[in-house]
Amino acid sequence: MNGMARAEPGRWMLASILLALAALALGLGTFGAVVGWFGQLFLMSLLVPLVLLIVDYRNGLLVLAVLLPFANSPVIPRVGPLNVFNLMLAGVCGMYLLRAALMFMLQRGVSLPASRQLLLFYVLPVTVSIAIGTLHFSEAPRWLFALNGMEDYALKDYLISQYTKNMLLVFTACIIGAAVVEYGKGLRFAIALIVGALLFVAAAFALIVLSGISFEALKDQRAFLITLGRHNNEAGVMLTTALGPALFMQAHVTSRAAKTALLAAIGILITGVVITFSRGAFLGMLVILLVYVIRFRHAATALLLVAALVVIAAVFAPDALYERLATGLNSQAVTGASVAGDPLTAGRLYTWAHLLPEVLKSPLWGRGQVSTQWSDYVRDFGFTASHPHNMYLEILLDMGLLGVIFMFLFYRYVWRLFRSLGSDERLQPSMRGFFVGAWAGLLSMFVYGMSNGHYYPAPEQAFFWIAVGLALGYSARLGPAQEASGQVASVPRKKRPLVPPDRVLPPRPVALPARWS
Repeated sequence: MNGMARAEPGRWMLASILLALAALALGLGTFGAVVGWFGQLFLMSLLVPLVLLIVDYRNGLLVLAVLLPFANSPVIPRVGPLNVFNLMLAGVCGMYLLRAALMFMLQRGVSLPASRQLLLFYVLPVTVSIAIGTLHFSEAPRWLFALNGMEDYALKDYLISQYTKNMLLVFTACIIGAAVVEYGKGLRFAIALIVGALLFVAAAFALIVLSGISFEALKDQRAFLITLGRHNNEAGVMLTTALGPALFMQAHVTSRAAKTALLAAIGILITGVVITFSRGAFLGMLVILLVYVIRFRHAATALLLVAALVVIAAVFAPDALYERLATGLNSQAVTGASVAGDPLTAGRLYTWAHLLPEVLKSPLWGRGQVSTQWSDYVRDFGFTASHPHNMYLEILLDMGLLGVIFMFLFYRYVWRLFRSLGSDERLQPSMRGFFVGAWAGLLSMFVYGMSNGHYYPAPEQAFFWIAVGLALGYSARLGPAQEASGQVASVPRKKRPLVPPDRVLPPRPVALPARWS
């Protein structure tokens, strides 16, 4: 009798599986009869990632971390207005929210580590900036949108492209943080970050080979990587923020195989930065190397990396790279740096001088996100870009002096968070190195922000936001850094016990999450 009872659940399980397969076959057949074989094939292609997401939403997060550099790239297959990346992102967010709702109904804890500093100093000001931008959007000239291939660019497109899509980066970072709080093992996301950057470099080299363009010609092809969804300057910024974590992780790991793999990755990332010919990225890379030397006193390793950079430059683009670095560095160009089209700053000083008067129109709270588009300088056909090529001027134009204060408070918070986790002994050495590298990458962002970059969440900040998500997760999981001695943080005593001393309540059963194999 007991044997039959034990066999009964197995029979029910088998019957349930067969019933589910029959329902799936019937559903696919009906769907195929209605929309045809192509639609049926598309639906079946979504089943595998859907199953992966249902089993564990972190599987989708890892895929997103790898694909982030290609988020807006034409190489990602599209389905109508969406591409595979957006569908995966929607699936991850949907699965996480569904799981959070289920945990809430079961009266279990739900964690989404969006700190008060992130919400008050970043999300709220950026949201207000977008709201102000909607009031001025109609002032932007239509020809500017047409010039950038956006013939039907309306207010809803402005909100979707400048706010919804960008804020998904922040939300994804928070979900990564939630995964770290619940399961730990943030090293997987750190590795996925580096793998995604390496894949981008590999795709860039494949593009160079397939197009047959020479490295000499790359110097003048400033938008060559648009095919991969990034301007050359954006690609350089993105790869630099990945170089920092990889460089400092190899200094912390003890495994010889891991060191070798990370050194190879560092060489590839440096090569990737070189082929972007972005002088801002070159400067940011130099900042990261200087931080490495100052922190570890490993001048020999840093010199080796610099030597590798020189060899790469000498082998691949000797004249082109030198010409790019030395652009405008003659006396005639320097003295003419205040005129339009000067070679030293690529006309940036001239542009900044004409955009600065816009700050006086709304000095406290600015004129809305990407307000350069509706500036007088653009409306008078003097400028054809939607950003001023200076992150600090962009903050003043879009958010005013209040925005400068909020952005200072936010980046100071992230700065301290990275530095604190970089020295927290409770973390494994590789993750401490990751956060030190993220801190160095943030410092490089401040430097090349003089000529590139944005304050709002932009696609080239993909790796930065992965690091922020990991930092939020570990900060919530570990608690204050001053408790790094290995002891559990003490809980303050309550003045009045919630339960009388003579009454002991049975502990609430908590289902521990399964280990992630």
